[in-house]
Amino acid sequence: MSNKKYSKPKRRKVYKYSKANWENIRTSVRSLGTDIIQHTEDSIEKKWTDLKEGITKIMNDNIPSKQTFERYNLPWMDNHLCKEVKKKHKYMQKAKELNTSEAWDIYKEQKRLVQKSIRRAHWKYVNETIEKSLDEGNNKTFWKYIKAKRHDNIGVAGIKSEGILHQDSKTKAELLNKQFESVFTKENSEETLPSLSETPYPKMSDIKVRIDGVKKLLGKLDTHQASCPNNIANTMLKNCAEELASVFSNIFQQSLDTGTLPKDWRNANISLVFKKGNKHVASNYRPVSLTSVCCKTLEHIICSNILKHLEQHHYNMDSEAATHAKANS
Repeated sequence: MSNKKYSKPKRRKVYKYSKANWENIRTSVRSLGTDIIQHTEDSIEKKWTDLKEGITKIMNDNIPSKQTFERYNLPWMDNHLCKEVKKKHKYMQKAKELNTSEAWDIYKEQKRLVQKSIRRAHWKYVNETIEKSLDEGNNKTFWKYIKAKRHDNIGVAGIKSEGILHQDSKTKAELLNKQFESVFTKENSEETLPSLSETPYPKMSDIKVRIDGVKKLLGKLDTHQASCPNNIANTMLKNCAEELASVFSNIFQQSLDTGTLPKDWRNANISLVFKKGNKHVASNYRPVSLTSVCCKTLEHIICSNILKHLEQHHYNMDSEAATHAKANS
């Protein structure tokens, strides 16, 4: 018998954006942003906290939501099929209680109809929904299907350390964290940096964040990506790009001027990807981080300005650095 511990996925809140009151949302977001900008004396941490909490409240007030229900987590199982499955279970219980041929015949007929309906819905989902989404360049539906076809949900396998196989989540997390820390270079903050030689190139001027530029970046966000650690979905940011552009420009500019970042922007959700080899060895996993979309937007602005400065003054960059810079501009 397997000793793997199967963990039931936690229920989570899902917003129904198709039923959102976008007119009211945009009006409220614009008012929220204006109020935050007017408080010029507030720290960047205070401004971001007010914006995040304000957006969350606006979403809760104007977007219907539901809790995911994992019992029928197959994407092709609609409400009608779920009701038919429940009816099948009801007939089975009744057949067990009565134990008559008539009751068992009713149950068997319902079971046959349910199996046929589920097979039909499954192949319709595969042939229509998945194919259409792949043609549109959205592979999220495909991976949702693959996830639904998995027969287990065991998380990370036990991790070995000094010959002992550890199964508890806390110890596994500590061992993996220790492994990931070991492969990163630790900079010595007390080490004296070498002095820079004179350069014929001019210094880069201070970055000025433009509202129209921020609006453009927010409007290009991929709504199929997962929400970042602050739980503000790209769908919200993209649909309110015009209303949020001013307040984000203000926060971005303050971040550049003061050299500070909100704490949220330095957090990341870490997922593990198994590479190859023994699943019980920590070094056979690599971390994948989901960081703040807001911070990545600011990074894009900084990268774009640096690249523009380099190109204007014909700095010599190797081909790899130039290609990477253009890909991120």
